[in-house]
Amino acid sequence: MAEDLNCREAVRLMSLALERSLSPDESTALDVHLAECLDCTNFQVQVRFIHRAAGRFRGDA
Repeated sequence: MAEDLNCREAVRLMSLALERSLSPDESTALDVHLAECLDCTNFQVQVRFIHRAAGRFRGDA
């Protein structure tokens, strides 16, 4: 997988990461993108917060 993801692909990988472990290539590509894209980094923080909050609401956390 190319490490030069666009934001749409980064969001797709963030969503996948909530469901399963990313492959090493996927994880590296996402990490590189997040290091360069503040908007996606902020989006990831928000997604993780919502995912944790939903887990607590359902009693999963």
